[in-house]
Amino acid sequence: MTSSSAPLDAPEKKKSNPVLKWIFRIVMFFVILFVLAIIAMNVLNGTGSVQKSSIENIMGDAFKGKGFIKNLNQFSALPYVTLEMQDSVVLDKENETKLMMNADYFAFHTGLINIILKRPIFRRIEVKNFFAAPGTIAEKAIIIDYLMPVKDTNTLSVKGQYSQLPFAFTIEMEPLYTGGDLTYGFKLAKESKVEGTIGDLGVSFKLSNAHGGFFFDALTIKEKDKTLLTGSLKVSSGWKIIADLDINNAPLHANLNYDAAATDGKTRIKGELRIKSFDLSAIGTENDRFAALMDAVNTILGKINAPVDPIYSKKDAPEKNSALFAGLDIDIDVQLKNMQMQGAQLGDLSIPLKIENNVLKLDPITGQINGGQLGGALSLSENKAMEITYDHDLTLSQWDFGQFLTDREANNNDIKGKANFKSKIAATAPKFDALINNANGEFSFVIADSEMKSGVADKLMSGLVSAIMPTLEDSSITKVNCAIGQFNIKSGIANADTLFADMKRVQLVATGNVDLINQQYDLKLTPEAKRTALLDITPSVRIKGPLQEPKISPDVFSLGTKLGGALLGVVNPVFLAASLTDFGLGSSHSCSQFTEDKTGGNKKMDSKDEAKQQTPPTQTNENKE
Repeated sequence: MTSSSAPLDAPEKKKSNPVLKWIFRIVMFFVILFVLAIIAMNVLNGTGSVQKSSIENIMGDAFKGKGFIKNLNQFSALPYVTLEMQDSVVLDKENETKLMMNADYFAFHTGLINIILKRPIFRRIEVKNFFAAPGTIAEKAIIIDYLMPVKDTNTLSVKGQYSQLPFAFTIEMEPLYTGGDLTYGFKLAKESKVEGTIGDLGVSFKLSNAHGGFFFDALTIKEKDKTLLTGSLKVSSGWKIIADLDINNAPLHANLNYDAAATDGKTRIKGELRIKSFDLSAIGTENDRFAALMDAVNTILGKINAPVDPIYSKKDAPEKNSALFAGLDIDIDVQLKNMQMQGAQLGDLSIPLKIENNVLKLDPITGQINGGQLGGALSLSENKAMEITYDHDLTLSQWDFGQFLTDREANNNDIKGKANFKSKIAATAPKFDALINNANGEFSFVIADSEMKSGVADKLMSGLVSAIMPTLEDSSITKVNCAIGQFNIKSGIANADTLFADMKRVQLVATGNVDLINQQYDLKLTPEAKRTALLDITPSVRIKGPLQEPKISPDVFSLGTKLGGALLGVVNPVFLAASLTDFGLGSSHSCSQFTEDKTGGNKKMDSKDEAKQQTPPTQTNENKE
């Protein structure tokens, strides 16, 4: 008998909850992470031999030597970065008597997250007697006497020196806890006041964060009681620098890019620099803030580039390329806008400044000065013998000196005229102040069709007009048809190859020299009357003495004689070697009749010109000379 039964139903399988699964996975992830963190902290944190040797290796790599720590008081890496150690040094691997780094005491404490996010927040920071050898963390030696919070004040104080340049600053900080002090931590305030000194300069500014960089506002640099510079400076990430400064009441705007991580070790700066309303008359005076600032900078650079670093013997000091512009790669477009001189508006200049391969070049220099066109180039370098080499080639054409004097309110339409100048000088010397001793080249000028009242001319020329023509009235008009000068410069002495002036009544020929080294004149001017009836002409005069205050007197060898010679029909070619073509002036220029003829010989005045000058002039109310 066969029996049958119904099939049994299998039990239904339960489905897992995906949410619970993911929660479990996340919990396990954090459990594992926590366990790993505990293990890591046990390895990374502590003051045992493992931690100590690890820090010594890091110190050795950072300061290019072998590190040693006498006392490691505290160390942790997670979650806070903490390091406190005493009597730590790094010695050169090959010469253990050579100190690479020393720190009597170092303490630092902040959160790891602050380091990651680059936030200037500190639980503690203190440094005492720190030294870093040249070529480790900077090109020169760094000494920090101390870096620590100042008790009972919300400031951080630092004092030390870079090479032989001392510095000291106090930085305003903000306590982490309201109403507290810096004992329990501090951070850089939104706007922190910074005051201190760099060498002999006093420096103050307000420091704040600015989109990944720093903003230096209310910047002031002083030398004793003299303010040299004011303004603001912004340094963005990537070392983009934007500055708005004021020097000598001349606003300066700079937009520069500084390459702080050049692989070839060079300092690269590129960008533009604009200076407005720069007053040239302040140059060389006690109010010359530019010169004072440059002197201060030179003093600072002198201390930084001292031949021997502190506590470092000369034989141990790293070798350094001491060439004048070594390691510099500069390309800055300099614009001088609205230049002035004692109230006179001069014009604008464009000067591309480039330093490359140890050579500084300003080329091409272009611009306008009182309507005159300025052009040329200048260079400065150092040769293999460590001598400074300088040269320039500059030309100023059609400078309106009448307009210049009018702008200075020194001219009531009494002076009219335009001038042309050309200067080409080169020099080589072991130092800057000796360049003038070795200056060689030439300087020349051409002035034509200018006129001024005789009294004004006499004042501008330090009494020269009255010395030559003592009976000439101040109200009469002195007209200069043509004036030509050409000086040959050798070893700092400018010898007058050509120095000639043609006026209505006289012609002047000068000989002698100008001592550029001692800033002295030594010239003899001999006038020649154009009409025999004119007997009130001094035979010749001497110009001697300082360039600023020359002494003009009759030549003792010419006293007792009177000149009544005939008009110079042909000008002596010995004194007129200058050519108008050197100034870009054509044959229509008023001086063309006196200059060297390119076809050979010198131009002569035609019969009409000669007759015109032989004929006595008609006297007018203006009493023109």
